[in-house]
Amino acid sequence: FSKTDICQISTVNNGRPYKGLHDLLKALSILNESYPTKFELNVLGYNPYDSKNYLQTGFDRYIIDLVYRLNLVNQVRFKSNRKASELVSDFLSSNVFVQTSYVESYSFVLAEALYLGVPSVVSYAGALSEYDSSTCFHYPSGDTKALAYAIYESTINEESIKKRSLKAINYMRKKVNSMGIAENHIKMYNEILD
Repeated sequence: FSKTDICQISTVNNGRPYKGLHDLLKALSILNESYPTKFELNVLGYNPYDSKNYLQTGFDRYIIDLVYRLNLVNQVRFKSNRKASELVSDFLSSNVFVQTSYVESYSFVLAEALYLGVPSVVSYAGALSEYDSSTCFHYPSGDTKALAYAIYESTINEESIKKRSLKAINYMRKKVNSMGIAENHIKMYNEILD
């Protein structure tokens, strides 16, 4: 990226603390201080401003406070109530998708981002650590400096990004192939029965 380009970061969030949005906001602040690239964050599926004051949670108020305190007002867009077609468009216009969960059994949105070939950064949390490191960048949950570095690394080397994206697409096509899923289930049952 040149100094005039803007790196689009997307994340999907439900406004729960264990989803780690606060870490991503802090990482965005670190990116602003450390790298010449301009960054914008699209938070899909959550908007702390949608709630009336009496319905806002403490976490909603904390996120709003972080956006102002870290001077991110002009860089963060909250987009709730997205249609499936809008989410696909959001993913495809992103330079990187970030999944910051502290707890995750399986992430459908990460699978969708990888299937679309969007470079992805994920925490080492739950099932997210099972994703092949050749398909996405990993960082330790809660480590905002490592998160910022992983985001930056996922956007600077165009050749590496293309290779990783193609690997992600191929990996996800094999993983979500219905015949492959059936074969995996049969293999699991055979192992249990043996």
